[in-house]
Amino acid sequence: MYNLSLPYDPAHPDKHSISYLARSALAGGLAGCIAKIAVAPLDRVKILFQTSNPSYQKYTVQAGTWSGPFQASRDIYQSAGIRGLFQSNSATLIRIFPYAATKFMAYDQFHSLLMPSQAHETNARRFIAVRQIYTETPASTMQKSMLNFYRGFTVTTLGIIPYAGVSFLTWEYLRSLLPPGKNLAIGAVSGALAQTACYPFGVVRRRMLLIGWREAVRSVWRGKGWRGFYVGLSIGYAKVVPMSALSFAVWQWAKRGLGV
Repeated sequence: MYNLSLPYDPAHPDKHSISYLARSALAGGLAGCIAKIAVAPLDRVKILFQTSNPSYQKYTVQAGTWSGPFQASRDIYQSAGIRGLFQSNSATLIRIFPYAATKFMAYDQFHSLLMPSQAHETNARRFIAVRQIYTETPASTMQKSMLNFYRGFTVTTLGIIPYAGVSFLTWEYLRSLLPPGKNLAIGAVSGALAQTACYPFGVVRRRMLLIGWREAVRSVWRGKGWRGFYVGLSIGYAKVVPMSALSFAVWQWAKRGLGV
């Protein structure tokens, strides 16, 4: 399937060659890393809130508003400078690069298989292309003693599939309607819609760290009704919208630069 002997032809690339796969993965990895760097300060604040850091407890009451995270970011900058806002970001990039590389490369591959020409392009096939990326679960290959490391994996996967599906579907659909050069705007809209679609799964997954998924859903519903599944969504937009815009735009720029 993967031919190493054929010379590279930029006009008609072999999309199943090792060279193409490597360049496709590199483009995706770069896109994920650059987007993650852009929102690293917000990630830093989120971690401080989630770990109940005593120095930032005064801001957690404002975590559901716009002011809390940004006031916390200001304090981090004043006390530790720019490095404080990007602390531990290198470890995050080590995780993000292979994830983004695999995601974008796999989408490219399934896209070419399911939609070899523009005539085959449909929203259903775009969604299926994303679903195929996440059909494998580690539970089938892990011993029972390892399953605790994957608690909440099912709900996480159920959240990733609609997120990635809506994101790529919106991306491809809007690109087919709008003129070229709108990558940032289309990526931002794609991220916002995807975040809205999958946010409840993230709320349930965080509760599942302590209890089962059924009880997690009940506890959220008993607490605040349907609104409880969207607590903090506005702050989520502040992170996801620019990250999605950059990841899609950089992905396209990197693909052009690498001849993918």
